[in-house]
Amino acid sequence: MVCRLILHLNRQLRRTCICINIRLNIEPAENTGEISFIVADPRQGQGLGSKMVDYMIEICRDKKLEKIHAIMLPDNYRAIKLFQEMGFTIELLDDGTQRAILNLKEEFENQPGPWKGAK
Repeated sequence: MVCRLILHLNRQLRRTCICINIRLNIEPAENTGEISFIVADPRQGQGLGSKMVDYMIEICRDKKLEKIHAIMLPDNYRAIKLFQEMGFTIELLDDGTQRAILNLKEEFENQPGPWKGAK
C-alpha cells in the first residue's frame, strides 16, 4: 500500500509536487508491517509526516497486525523523534541503523471487544 499527498504549488501553471510518500509493507506470515516515508524538504515540520504515519497505524490496527516498525538512519533525528512521540520504542541495530517498533498486539489484548485475541 502506497499513499501520496500531492499539493498544488501554483494553480496558474498547474504544477504539482508530491510532498510526501509513505509506504506500508505487510508481512502476512509474521503479521507485521513496515512503514517507510519521506517528506519533501519544503514541507517538513508541518505535521504531514505525523498525520500520514497516524493514518498508517490505523490501517495496521484495522488489519489486526501485531507489530509495525520502521528502519531509520541514526542521523534522521526528526523521524526518530516523530516515532518516539507516537509511542514507538527505538532500538539500535547491528548495522548502525535504528528501528522504531510499535507493538499493536498489546493494545488488542488490553482492549475489550469481539476481536480480542483474534488474528
